[in-house]
This record gives sequence, C-alpha cells and structure tokens, in this order.
Amino acid sequence: MEETLDLRSLFNILRQRVVLILAVILLVTGLTAVISLYLLTPIYENSSQILVNQEEAIGGNLAIVNVERDRQLLNTYSVIISSPVILEQVIENLNLDTSLKELNKKITITSTSESQVIGISARDENPETAAKIVNTIATVFEKDIQEVMKIDNITILSTATAKEDQLPVSPNLWINLAIASAAGLLLGVGLALLLDYLDTSVKSQRDVKRLLNVPVIAVISPIEQSGKLPEKAKLALEEKEA
Repeated sequence: MEETLDLRSLFNILRQRVVLILAVILLVTGLTAVISLYLLTPIYENSSQILVNQEEAIGGNLAIVNVERDRQLLNTYSVIISSPVILEQVIENLNLDTSLKELNKKITITSTSESQVIGISARDENPETAAKIVNTIATVFEKDIQEVMKIDNITILSTATAKEDQLPVSPNLWINLAIASAAGLLLGVGLALLLDYLDTSVKSQRDVKRLLNVPVIAVISPIEQSGKLPEKAKLALEEKEA
C-alpha cells in the first residue's frame, strides 16, 4: 500500500514534534556559537591601495592609452605583487615564520580595468602582522617595479593600520548562527518526519484509514472502570433514547 503525506498530515506531524524541532535548533545553534567563540581562531584583515600612473607606464604618450592595455598592465602588476620576488623580501624584512606558499594564501590582490588603483589585502591571526605584511608588500613592490619594468609609476595611496578595537573578519558569528539555525531547522524537521515514519502505532482514525484503506464507520469510546460512561457517550445515548 502506497503511503502519501499531504500538507495537513505534515503540519500535524510538525506541530506534534515542535518541541523536538526547537530543541534541535537550539542545540545546533548553541554548539555553533561555542565553536565560533572559543574554538575557532579569529582572523583579521588589513588593506592598502597603490596607484598605477598609466601615463608613465606607456612613456607619456596619451594617444595609445586604451582599455585593453590598462587591463593587461594591471594584471601584470597583480602577478608581480604576489610573485616570489616580492614575497620573499617581505618574509625576510618582517622575519616571518611562514613559507612562501602560506604567505601567498594570506594576501589578496584586487584590480579592475576601470580603475588605476590596485588593492592589497592580507589576513592574519594578528591584526598588526596583517598590516605590516600589506605595507611591506606595497613598499617592496614600489621599489622593485623600477628595476623589473624600468618604470616609476607606482604611488602608495593608503597604508594599513591595525586598530585596537578591530573586529575579525572570520569567523563571522552572526552568519554562522544564521546558517546553524537553518541547518538545525532542516535537521529537526527531518528527525520529526523520520520518527513519525518509524512510529507504527495507531493513534487516530486517520491512522486506521491510512493503514487499512477502509472508511471508519464507528468509534468505541474508552469506558471508565467505575462503569460510568464518558460525558460524550452519555449524551449521545440520551439523545438516541429520546
């Protein structure tokens, strides 16, 4: 016999298991809060910006400036910034206890073809270290680009500064709690449906009809041991005798 679950049955199941669902949501959300606050290491981010003077980059000839060349130039600079030529000097200057690969994972270079500004961001467990990494990268790049490309067209627009009240970018407590609440809701609903599916006891007329696939034509009310009929059955009998 094929069993179907309509919306009314689903609503009844969820209503009967609402305490279980809320408990699962609170449990998952609470565990996520504890993990985010006490187990995960906070990560801080600091950023800097450098300006690429396109006029000097192309030899002062404004006539040949075009979007495609600007894009290629910015992409070239982005690759150079994250190259070992720059990052090895950063590790040496700051005496960092990290590998070149690990440092590369900490930094992010952003640029667009519509702007001459390149953004440099770094993430670290220490906000001061993140700021030092960003500023050192910008300084080393400004100096070395003159030797690598024989041009002097880099200007540091802004430097990174670590703040005492700086908030970490990771973990994001509120986003984690929102995701945990949604996951807890799904888990709670799934658990409620699973428990209802495994429960084969007959509790209502709907269960009888569902299991036997026949209509219910009579219901026997429970009879008290004292021999007295329940109020509903007593009223029904009095109406029938009348």
